[in-house]
Amino acid sequence: MFTSKSDKLYTTTTGSGTWAQLTNYTGGFINSIAINPTNPLKVAIASNGAEKVHVTTDGGATWTSYKYDLPNFTALAVVWDNNGNDGLYVGMDYGIYYLDNTTSNSWKPFVNNLPNVKISELEINYVDNKLYTATYGRGIWRSPRYTTGTLSTINAELEEGISIYPNPAKGSFYITSAKEETASIRIFDGSGKLLYYLKDVKLSKQFKIDISKYTAGLYFVRINNEKGVVTKKLMVK
Repeated sequence: MFTSKSDKLYTTTTGSGTWAQLTNYTGGFINSIAINPTNPLKVAIASNGAEKVHVTTDGGATWTSYKYDLPNFTALAVVWDNNGNDGLYVGMDYGIYYLDNTTSNSWKPFVNNLPNVKISELEINYVDNKLYTATYGRGIWRSPRYTTGTLSTINAELEEGISIYPNPAKGSFYITSAKEETASIRIFDGSGKLLYYLKDVKLSKQFKIDISKYTAGLYFVRINNEKGVVTKKLMVK
């Protein structure tokens, strides 16, 4: 059993009220803890630290960063999926991401049709095979669990069909789509703050966005349509 207080992590193996602090964890304020359903020594932590997600496979003696390519948002909730692939979902300030043994250390966006709000909690109901998501101010949402290959295929189609240019950009940039479709567009700064949101945009050959008031640095452009979502990095100079 694990529990936390601020950035301190504690464990007990007896359940008798005797807790020991795990001093090897130094990942920041802990928001959520998830124990792997098939391995009690494998534990994931979501935090507000720079590495976002940490995982231990030895009960807390050592920890490994699972940040990989996560966007620079705060990790607020985490849950394992008992799907045979060590599936792991993380809920953040904006959206949900998924990773398992088949995704090559790359987090996959899992936010299609989800409102643009903070994710407070994640739970899996294996009776109806749904992931349930508690949001800040927009109630509870549910979605079918990740199916190997399905989500990655959808995102690959979006990745191939949508691009942004110029990159780096100054003053403005364009979003182009291989075919005409309706999408919502969000732009976040490096700290995860939402700077731009426009829904029901008709994408075709190109769509221009003014960034003349943006300071130089890294931004994230998220494009969401009925097929799924793709997030692209944008450098502003």
